[in-house]
Amino acid sequence: METALKLQMENFQVGWICVLNIVLATFSWAQEGHLWKAATYASMRLLHKYPATKGGIRGDHRKQSKGQSISRNLLSEDVELGHCPYRWKQARIIVLRKSRKPDYGSSEAYQPISLLNTLGKVLEAVMARRLSFWAETYKLLPDTQFGGRLGRNTEQALLTLANAIDRAWLRLKVITLVAFDLKGAFNGVNDSSLDARLQAKDIPTVARRWIRSFMESQYASISFDDFQTEISPLENAGLA
Repeated sequence: METALKLQMENFQVGWICVLNIVLATFSWAQEGHLWKAATYASMRLLHKYPATKGGIRGDHRKQSKGQSISRNLLSEDVELGHCPYRWKQARIIVLRKSRKPDYGSSEAYQPISLLNTLGKVLEAVMARRLSFWAETYKLLPDTQFGGRLGRNTEQALLTLANAIDRAWLRLKVITLVAFDLKGAFNGVNDSSLDARLQAKDIPTVARRWIRSFMESQYASISFDDFQTEISPLENAGLA
C-alpha cells in the first residue's frame, strides 16, 4: 500500500484550482465554508511549485483530470483506512541561523523549521478544522477555553480575567492567580489518552483512526548547511 501511495504522490502534479476542488469534493463531511481556507494553504504551495503555463494551470486539462482522480482516490483511501502514509509523516528539519546574534555557539542563535509533504498538510488542516467545527457546534469545550479556538484571542481572555477580578473585589474577596507555562505540550501528547478523550467526546471513529495513525511512527532528518542526518524515528513526537 505504501508503494502504491508513494507512486501516486510522485505522479501528482496539479494546479491550485484542482486542489481546492479535490479537497472539497473528497470529504462528504467537510463541506463547511470555513474548510476552504484549509485547502487554500496547500494550493498556494502547489501554485509556487508548479507555476501556470501559457495554456493555463499546467496547460493540459487531461493532466488536471488525471491529477484529480489520483489525489481523490489517495485522500479518500487515506481517510477510510485510517492510514496516514509514511511519506506524509517524514519531516525534513532545516536549521536556520538567526540574524545579528552575538554568539553562534549557542543553540538559541538557531531556528529549526520542519518541512512536511504538502498533501499531508492539506489533510491535516482539514482534520484540524473539522475537529474545531465539532467542538464549537456541539459545545465540547468549556467557555473558559480560549487557545486554539476560532473567534477567540488573548485580549478576550484578559478581559474575562479582569472582569472576574473586579467582581470578586466588589464582594470584598481576595484573589489568587496561579499561572502555568506549559512547554512542549503537543510533543508530550499520548496517543492512547488522546483517543480515549476523543471517544468520550463522541468524535467519529473514522477521524480517531486517522489521528492515531498520524501520531504513530513519525520520522525526521536534520539539515544544517551542507550536512544532513539520516532519517530516524522521533520518540514521543505527539502532535508536533
